[in-house]
Amino acid sequence: MHKTRHVQVLDFIMGARSPQVLAALAPYGFNHEVLVEGTELLRRSVVFNRTSTLPSGPSRKEVYGSLDAFENLWFPIVRAALTRYYPPLAATLFADLGQATGKGSTFGMMRFLSGIEALGLGQAPFGEEGLAARALLVKRGFTQEIEAEGARLLRQIDGEVALPEGDDQAQAEAHAAVWEWYKDWRRVARTVIKDRGTLRSLGLRRSRKVELEDEAADDELDVESEVESPALPAAPGVPTIEAKEGAAE
Repeated sequence: MHKTRHVQVLDFIMGARSPQVLAALAPYGFNHEVLVEGTELLRRSVVFNRTSTLPSGPSRKEVYGSLDAFENLWFPIVRAALTRYYPPLAATLFADLGQATGKGSTFGMMRFLSGIEALGLGQAPFGEEGLAARALLVKRGFTQEIEAEGARLLRQIDGEVALPEGDDQAQAEAHAAVWEWYKDWRRVARTVIKDRGTLRSLGLRRSRKVELEDEAADDELDVESEVESPALPAAPGVPTIEAKEGAAE
C-alpha cells in the first residue's frame, strides 16, 4: 500500500475521534471498538521492509535517529504548552501517542504531524480553538518550518511500506485489510454526514464526482495489485467486528 493510502486512513482515524463524527456514525455500527480496530490494522501495516533502500542521502539508521531526536525534543515541548493552556486539546493530540524509537517512531510521527496540521486548520477534533493553540506553539518555537522538517524526515523513508522480508503474503493481507476497513467506513461517512467541514476533518469531500473518482481509482489499484481482499484479520487482542457478530448469532 502506497504511503498516500496510509495518510488517508490516518486522516480518517484522527477525524473519527471527534464526538460529532462518532455520534453521526454510531447508528450504523461505528464505535470506539471499530476505531481501535482501524488503528491497529493501520499500525500493523506501517512496518518498513528491511530490504528497502533510502534515496540517496542519509542512511536509514540516520533518518530514524533524526526522527527519534525530533520526537524527544518537540513532543514534550508541545505537550507542556498545550497541557497548560489547552488541556483538552493536549489530551486529544497525545491520546495513545507515546514516544518510540527506530521504526516505531514512524507511525507516531505520522499521527503527531496530522494532528498538528488539524490544529493549524481549526479542524475536528480540535475546532476553532486549535488555531489559537497552533499560534501558541509557534511562540514556543514549533514553527511551520519545524513542522515541515518533521514531514521531510518522514518523506526520507521509502514511500513503499511492507512487512519484513520473505512475508509477501502477510504484507499484502495487512495492506488490503486496513484499506478495506477504510473504504467501508469512508462510504458510510460520505453517505450519512452532510456537513462539509466534518467531512474535511476525515480527509473527505462531499462531492459525488470526487467520490466516484476515488472509488474508480481504488478499483484500478486493486486490480493492478492482483491481491484478493481477505477477511479483516484481528489485531492482537482486538477481535474483528465480523467475529463479534458471528459470536452474537
